[in-house]
Amino acid sequence: MKFLSFIKKIIVKIAKLILKIMYYLSFDFVLKDIILFESNPDYSDNTKYVFEELVNRKVNEKVKMIWFVKNKDLYKNINYKNVYFLNRNTFKEKLVFLYYNMFSRYIIDCNNYILKLNKHQFRLHLTHGSPVKIIKEYCNACGKVDYLVSASKEFNDAYSKYYKIDKKYILNEDLPRNDVFYKKNKYKDIIDFKGKKIIWVPTYRNNKNDMFNNHEDLQFKYGIPCIKNEKELVELNKLLKKNNILLVIKLHPAEDTKKLLEVNLDNIRLLKNEELSNNNMTIYDELPYFDAMISDYSSLYYDFLVSKKPLALAIPDFEDYKKNFNLMYDDMQNHLPAVYIYNFDDLTKFINNIAKGIDENKKERLDAINKYTTYNDGNSSKRIADLIINKIKER
Repeated sequence: MKFLSFIKKIIVKIAKLILKIMYYLSFDFVLKDIILFESNPDYSDNTKYVFEELVNRKVNEKVKMIWFVKNKDLYKNINYKNVYFLNRNTFKEKLVFLYYNMFSRYIIDCNNYILKLNKHQFRLHLTHGSPVKIIKEYCNACGKVDYLVSASKEFNDAYSKYYKIDKKYILNEDLPRNDVFYKKNKYKDIIDFKGKKIIWVPTYRNNKNDMFNNHEDLQFKYGIPCIKNEKELVELNKLLKKNNILLVIKLHPAEDTKKLLEVNLDNIRLLKNEELSNNNMTIYDELPYFDAMISDYSSLYYDFLVSKKPLALAIPDFEDYKKNFNLMYDDMQNHLPAVYIYNFDDLTKFINNIAKGIDENKKERLDAINKYTTYNDGNSSKRIADLIINKIKER
C-alpha cells in the first residue's frame, strides 16, 4: 500500500509539472471562442446569473457556451443557441472536459475550480460566497485567475492571503446571485404556505457518507444546532404552528436527514436541491420569499443581509467550531450583526419576535450592508457581463 501511495504521489507531481510546462509554452491561436461554466450545485450560484445575463444579451449567438454537469438530462428544457450541457462523470467524459479545458478561451467558475491550462485563457472566478469561514486548502487550490470577485474591500486582505493572489487581480463587485433581492423575482415561490416563513440554513454537522459516524452520540443529531432531542423538536413545531410560521430547513447535501424525517412535523419541512433544480431555480431564487433567516457559519449570512429582513445566527458550538475552522472573524459577534442563538430558549425567543414583527437589530444590519457590499444596487450580473463582453470584443 505504501508503494502504491508513493507511485500515486509521483504521478501527481509529474502531471502537475506537465501542466505547468504546457501553461507557459501555450499559444493563443489554439484557443477557440468557447466559454466554460462551472458551479456546485450544477447550473446555480453566481455563475448561473452571469450566464443568464450573457444569454439575455445574445452573447451565445457569437460564442459557444458549455456547462459540465453531473446529469445533462436535467437541462433538456434549456434550449439556447450554442449552449450545451455535457456530463463529466466517466473517464471518456472527463477526457472531453480536458479537451475543452485546454482549448476554451474563457472560463467562468465559482466553486469546483476549472484551472487555466493556457496562459492566454481568460478566467473569472466568482467565488462561492463572501467568507464567514475560510478553508486554507480549498483557497490554495484555486490556481491562476485574471479576476477573483470580492463583494467588498473588507475581504481583500483575506482573499489575497489565502488564495495567494495579488490584490490587483481582485475585482470588488457584489455577488451576482444577490441581484435577486433588488428586482422582481422571475420565479414563483415553490413553497405553498399562507403565513410567515423562516428559512434555516445550517452548516452541515452529520455527514451521511461517514459510515463510522455514530449519530446517537452527536450533540445535534438532527443536523440543526440548538435542537438536542425529539422533545425540543416537537415543542418547536408546536410554537411554529401556534404562530402560523413555517420553518423551512435547507440542509447541506452531505447532511444525514434520516433522523429528522422520522419525526412527524407539520410546520417544519425540508427543502431539497431536487425541488429547486426541477424548477431551474437556486436557493437564491427562493430566498426573497422568506420573512427571516437562521444560519450559522455560512456565506448565506451576507446574501440574506441585503434583504434587510431579520437574521439570526445559531452558533451554540462556536468555541469548538473556531478550533477546527479559520473564521473570517474570531469574534464574529462583534462584526456580523444578527440575533445570536446559543440555546433552545434563544431560538424560541427569535421565533416569537418574528411572529410579533419585532426586528431586534435592524439598524446595525442595515449599516453592515454598506460594509460588506460594493455597490448594493442589484446590477452585479450586468457589470460582470460587461467585463466578459469587452474581453470578447478585444479579440
